[in-house]
Amino acid sequence: MAKLLYIVAACVSGANSIRRYFIDNECPGDSLWLGSVPAIGLLDFELPTGTLTIINADDHWRGRFYFRMHCAAHDRSGGFANFTCLTGDCRSNVMSCEGRDPVPPATAVVFEYQTNTGNIDPNNYSYYVDLVHGFNVPAVVAPLSGGQGQCQLAGCPADINKSCPTELQLQVKDASGATIGCNSTCDATQDPAACCEGQFAGRDACRPSAQANLFKGACPLAHTWKYDDDRAIYSCAGADFNITLCPSS
Repeated sequence: MAKLLYIVAACVSGANSIRRYFIDNECPGDSLWLGSVPAIGLLDFELPTGTLTIINADDHWRGRFYFRMHCAAHDRSGGFANFTCLTGDCRSNVMSCEGRDPVPPATAVVFEYQTNTGNIDPNNYSYYVDLVHGFNVPAVVAPLSGGQGQCQLAGCPADINKSCPTELQLQVKDASGATIGCNSTCDATQDPAACCEGQFAGRDACRPSAQANLFKGACPLAHTWKYDDDRAIYSCAGADFNITLCPSS
């Protein structure tokens, strides 16, 4: 069955080109809701299941997308006031989460320019799926044709919620009682060793937690802890990107 197509943003300055992000929501059930940090100029935030959403953005935009799940409005008038989500919520109480960080756990898809002597290097646009602050939805990102560099698939197609250790599971469950979010050890315990802080700050002093290793075993092409191997981060210049949520294969 053909997917419905949505174009939800067009935020481009006259001096720059357009970069397009295609978000393919293959997750069953209710809609997902998009968040971004920093703001990207979204016109709509809903990602209905079975749809392909296109975001047109300034090609100098860099930041991250995250995805809110199990969302509902608690408005007796039937509107969208007091809008909250069980995972990825940004505590805005409205549909917009632009520029606001999510409450962990939340899968993030990150895009950024590597800098050269403090200046943006247009030939070094990197991307990765970040599980440093936990997991709530499978996501993979792939550059579309025309890019140059290490343009390959990255991300986490596995449903880590199914293998999440009990002590890291989000306490709230879905209607069937299933786990809907898996915390990082850092966020769950604030342990400096897991967070790579204090005496454990720096690549030489910090080591991945058991949880980070579990995530990496399930999703070797995702970024799972603060000093994860650079192989989890790829670079592709001049490309548009496809993000697939709950990929079927």
